Amino acid sequence: MKKVKILNNNSGFTLIEIIIAVGLLGALSAWMMDIFKQQTKNEKTTATNMDIDSTGQEIRNIVADGLSCEKTLKGKNPNTQGVITDIQKVLADGTAQSRFKVNEKKIGNSSVMISSFDLKTDETYLIPSGQKIGETVLLVNYDRGQMVSGSKLKTFKIPLTVSLDGAGNILTCHALASTTNLEALCNAVGRSVNSVKKKCDPPEYIKGDTPIFVSNYENCRGGAGAGEKVLETWKALSNGTVRLAWSGIATDNKVNWRVYKNSALISNTNGGGGSKEGYFPEIMSADIDVKKGDVLKHTVSMSGGYNDDCISGGSFNIGMDLLNML
Repeated sequence: MKKVKILNNNSGFTLIEIIIAVGLLGALSAWMMDIFKQQTKNEKTTATNMDIDSTGQEIRNIVADGLSCEKTLKGKNPNTQGVITDIQKVLADGTAQSRFKVNEKKIGNSSVMISSFDLKTDETYLIPSGQKIGETVLLVNYDRGQMVSGSKLKTFKIPLTVSLDGAGNILTCHALASTTNLEALCNAVGRSVNSVKKKCDPPEYIKGDTPIFVSNYENCRGGAGAGEKVLETWKALSNGTVRLAWSGIATDNKVNWRVYKNSALISNTNGGGGSKEGYFPEIMSADIDVKKGDVLKHTVSMSGGYNDDCISGGSFNIGMDLLNML
């Protein structure tokens, strides 16, 4: 009788195989979840950046209008943080409409919101000390929310040209351009880039570049005889910086020329000595800071005696700094 061999044909999974399969499935699920999260983050990042650019450009367009810019910023210091709570748009009928506000929960299609508005001159040195005309930068600071690539916070920069009142606050303004690139920002306001300090260079300007007062001395002006004689006076009508320039020729052996600001002696120059005429070897000049009501005075003292002892020629010029004499 033959023996029959019975084979064990059990095709089920072992416990180890099941554990391996579950592990692989878990890893695959985690990998797919990471891909999904990264895709979601990329989409949200793109959406927030688009909303930031879109709203930043719209804010720029609003403050490009002088009336809207002044409605929003008038009376604000050009270098302050958090003093603006919303952007005001002046409509055709003259009424103002409050637009983009700080901490609005949603802007555009994403969850980005404006966290603050700042003004920042020291970032780009746009208003020289003591000046009344220049530029500042409106910083629109955004909170991009969670699940975005890169920094949660992002800033949109809008350069503004401004004039300031006597207290140093914004009087008038309007937008120039918008950019987040320092070089482009400096170029937009006509400045070169200081790569060492990572700021724009200050604007170049010339004190006294526009004459506002010129008086010529002719025909023995100043009279004869000894003593200090006043040739010309000028009274400042506002605060600012002026450039004085003066010269003269006297028909006398020795001449002493003086310039005063109020009672303070600014310059004391001697002319003549061995010649028949006392004169300046060249035109003298000085930059002087003045306040409203200050008096500038040019005088002469002659001695030695020659001819009529008088001033036969010369001038006293005053120029103003257009950025300052307001």
